[in-house]
Amino acid sequence: MSIEVDATTLAGVISNKRSMYEAMLRNDFYLPSRKSRIITIDYMERVRNGEVYCPTFGELKLRPCPIKPLKQEIVDAVFKVKEDLDMGFERNEPDRVNRDWLLYVLSTLEPTHEFFGKGFIPSKNKKIPIKHKAIMKQKDVNFFSGLPSSGVKKGSRAGNQIFKLLPRATEDKLMKPNEIQRLKSRLKKAMRYIHKINKQKKPMEVFNDSPIPEPTPTKGMNQQFDQTMSLSPKTLAKPSQEAVSDVDESRNSQMSQDDDDEVI
Repeated sequence: MSIEVDATTLAGVISNKRSMYEAMLRNDFYLPSRKSRIITIDYMERVRNGEVYCPTFGELKLRPCPIKPLKQEIVDAVFKVKEDLDMGFERNEPDRVNRDWLLYVLSTLEPTHEFFGKGFIPSKNKKIPIKHKAIMKQKDVNFFSGLPSSGVKKGSRAGNQIFKLLPRATEDKLMKPNEIQRLKSRLKKAMRYIHKINKQKKPMEVFNDSPIPEPTPTKGMNQQFDQTMSLSPKTLAKPSQEAVSDVDESRNSQMSQDDDDEVI
């Protein structure tokens, strides 16, 4: 059965993404956390139309997993169980959903997975001793070989200090899935930043190698310079007539003021 509706009818029950999320839960869909990056109107519409897999509350099969493994390991396990299953995200995008939802999906698809075993311990929580190796030269071999045992089995402080001074043997270190994903995200950010800088970079201006021309003096400047250089040193040292007249006037005014003071 189908009926005709308009946008006003839907707006009365679905006003935003949160109301759509609540409507999906009320209709028995077990969605990822509302704060997950995958939760959008488009994703929920695809789930509602059956285009993307999402278990319902009635289909859930919960299994215990007290110590949860890494999110990437759970994603790999889910895609290994159902390779052709459309989850709405890619295998290399584990950060788009929350880990609890992934575990519940895995327990629903394969309840007997090793993650839900009674004695399961994630690899990150297993205490695996790290065995470092050093390279001893011939003189070191000759020095330490043939010595009696010190009686210490677990190592001593002096022995550890000597071991640290020896050159290390190069060994390949395998990266964990989450480290690989973190490195890929950093590389993507670096490439986007470089692309942004290259777009903002302006072309450099081309400068000519020709020398800067000297300023050309004007005609008035040349005449004044020629007149000054034509005078003799005595003439240059002699004060001008205007300066002499100013000094005489100031001297006469001072003498007249002194005479007035004597009369008073």
